[in-house]
Amino acid sequence: MVNLLRELEMFRSVSVIIMVGLLAGCAANSAATPRPRAAVEIQAKDLSVVTGKLAQICDRNGLRIDNTSSNSVTCSRDGGLAAQILLGTRYGSGVRQRLQFSVFSTGNGMIKVAPELWMENQTAFGQVQRTDLNNDDNQGSVQGMLNTAKAEIEGSH
Repeated sequence: MVNLLRELEMFRSVSVIIMVGLLAGCAANSAATPRPRAAVEIQAKDLSVVTGKLAQICDRNGLRIDNTSSNSVTCSRDGGLAAQILLGTRYGSGVRQRLQFSVFSTGNGMIKVAPELWMENQTAFGQVQRTDLNNDDNQGSVQGMLNTAKAEIEGSH
């Protein structure tokens, strides 16, 4: 009986230590200021100039251009081995990383570009599984692409 009480006390002590560690980790993460979502406003007269430049930048970065329209550009690339292991399915289509730029006029000769980034996998039964990738690291790299587009478009005036 004494051994059982010691084991219960030890289990309780270990549980308290684990809980304190988890709570401290959560508090540290909540204190971090998240990066604002990537976006850019570009001075241009025509949406097609901006969508054309975004398609060029996708191509330069080794992305496949899946779709372009008057107000969006969608690019993709293979998700890679790690994504296939974590998100892929046995008979699925393979994991793709997708980047979509939505382009719209805000008035006064300004055009706004707002991106969205996700991973996508189609299962053997046709269901599409989607995992958003709009975290701080990805927002930073996409913002770099947007800044390049802005500089190239506004610099050509």
